[in-house]
Amino acid sequence: MPPDMLPSSTPNLKAWLAQQRQNAVVWARQLLADPQAIILDTETTGLHAGAEIIEISILEVTSGTALLDSLVKPKGNIPRQASAIHGLTTTAVAAAPTWPELHDQVGEILQRASQIVIYNAEFDLRLLRQTRDLYALPPVGPPRSRYHCAMQQYARFMGQWDAARQSFRWQALRGGNHRALGDCRATLQLLKKMSAKG
Repeated sequence: MPPDMLPSSTPNLKAWLAQQRQNAVVWARQLLADPQAIILDTETTGLHAGAEIIEISILEVTSGTALLDSLVKPKGNIPRQASAIHGLTTTAVAAAPTWPELHDQVGEILQRASQIVIYNAEFDLRLLRQTRDLYALPPVGPPRSRYHCAMQQYARFMGQWDAARQSFRWQALRGGNHRALGDCRATLQLLKKMSAKG
């Protein structure tokens, strides 16, 4: 059963929510103790099916060291709506490497990682696929089972149950600055916050 699906037979919602919170705490502690765990974040040209990555950062969980922090020159222009969120413009990334120049390096880092943490993993994983496909590049990285969504775990930790949707309410990433490295660091701080609340 998915962790955010409340069994209809659960007699005690409060106890179930407490257990879900504790599960999220244990998850965060395990990640913080894993020297091969990493955090990944991207900034993009938008949310749509044709959007692509224009910044990527990867942070080592235990040390907080940036393994990769790079702007990415896209095929197309960066729309003003996207620039209004992260501040990146077409001019700002004009001299940056293209995705094909970073593709293998990203793949090597991901393959070495035991666990990859992403805040809103489904979005970033989709953008990794979309950007790769724009250049007809082969898949890189480990199996899907090594990826973890910090947003879903934090929702469990916060415990705001939405009965109508039968799921936990997603929370905004606090402390991030809508830049890839800043959001990686904010995710790391979130893990530490969760781990301290056992």
